[in-house]
Amino acid sequence: MIPLYILLTAFTAQFVYIVVNWFYFRRSEYFFYSIYIIILSLYFLNRIIGDEQGMLHFAGISLYKMYPDRILAILSYIYYFKFGRRFVEAETRYPGIHKTMMLTERLLFLYIGIDIILFTLTGYSKFANLIFIPVNVCIFLVLGYVFWTMLKRREALDKFILTGSMFYGISAVVTLIMGIGKDILENDHMLALQIGALVEMLFLNAGLVYKSRMLQQEIISSQTQLIKQYEDNQHLMNRLNNIRERISRDLHDDVGATLSSIKAYSEILKINPQAPSIADLIRDNSTEMIERLELIAWSANPEHDHPKSLVFQMQKFAAPLCHARNIHFHFDHTALDDTLMIPGEIRQQVYLVFKEAINNMVKYAEAANCNAVLRIDPRGLSLYIKDDGKGFDDRYVEHGNGLKNMRKRVENLGGLLTIETAPQQGTRISMQIPLVYRIQEKAEP
Repeated sequence: MIPLYILLTAFTAQFVYIVVNWFYFRRSEYFFYSIYIIILSLYFLNRIIGDEQGMLHFAGISLYKMYPDRILAILSYIYYFKFGRRFVEAETRYPGIHKTMMLTERLLFLYIGIDIILFTLTGYSKFANLIFIPVNVCIFLVLGYVFWTMLKRREALDKFILTGSMFYGISAVVTLIMGIGKDILENDHMLALQIGALVEMLFLNAGLVYKSRMLQQEIISSQTQLIKQYEDNQHLMNRLNNIRERISRDLHDDVGATLSSIKAYSEILKINPQAPSIADLIRDNSTEMIERLELIAWSANPEHDHPKSLVFQMQKFAAPLCHARNIHFHFDHTALDDTLMIPGEIRQQVYLVFKEAINNMVKYAEAANCNAVLRIDPRGLSLYIKDDGKGFDDRYVEHGNGLKNMRKRVENLGGLLTIETAPQQGTRISMQIPLVYRIQEKAEP
């Protein structure tokens, strides 16, 4: 046998190592493994100490050492099972193993209770000793099922505890076989079990190091995800702030100016009630203000962050306007990816560019036909507007406010606007804007 002081020194070092791990990680498996080490130390200590008759003497009390021998052996299995279940996270990864081991633990506690009753009634008997053998066989059968099930998964973490447990299990079987026919007080056949316990500790320590690294990687991964989530939240906050600023600016510049005009016209109308043109101006300004408010509300509503809403808004504006001027308007919007998201700030600017282009065409082009094509795919948004009107000389019109505003809106979105025109040759406006947003699928209820 291995000298007791060497064995207890190894167990003490292992116990301290486990307690340190528990202190840092606060995981329940370390607690149960520390209890397992204490029980195993008591088991080997109990096997070695005592007088020649196998009696333990403590504080005036004498006890036959083979009585706690079986109980300590079974308790070591119970707490090793408790440790193993938590170490491999059996409840979530191996539900079948988890239930089997929990049932085994309860049955082993029941066996301990029966063993205590038998000892109380009959003392140490051969019958109680005979029961111990099939109990060990059942334990090995459970371990065989656990090993077979876990080996099929072939996961690195499981291999550490499986290898160590196999060594310990095999050493226990060898110890039982070598003890057949020997006096129960003899210990020379315990060497295999001692070696198995030490080897199991070595593999377990390797597994603990591996799992500690896994936990550290999980912590780093969680921190990375938190940082990414924080950055996403910051990005979202910036978007929300931009939306608020845009709404505030639009309300001040467009609606505020229109309301000021309506107020001024109302004062004039109060002084001169017989001025019908002033009433028309108030009506026109009111209509314009309502349209601008609707546009602001539409662009700020995230429910409209999809291509179909943009198409509807564009068609709603262009179709009646062209129809009123006898212009045949054709809008091709079949090449759309509905999974893409178009944020409000992009929708608003695209719509305003489209609106400006259609207004210019209706006012100045004298066209009979107008074709618009909208394409939205992962590469970006493309808009083409072509008419067969009289065109214009871009050397003289390029510096107009309308075209400047169109170019500025597109450039602010990181896009490109090109205008191809010549006198009597119509006009073709092309716009390309990159899109980096995609609508996330809603979670299942």
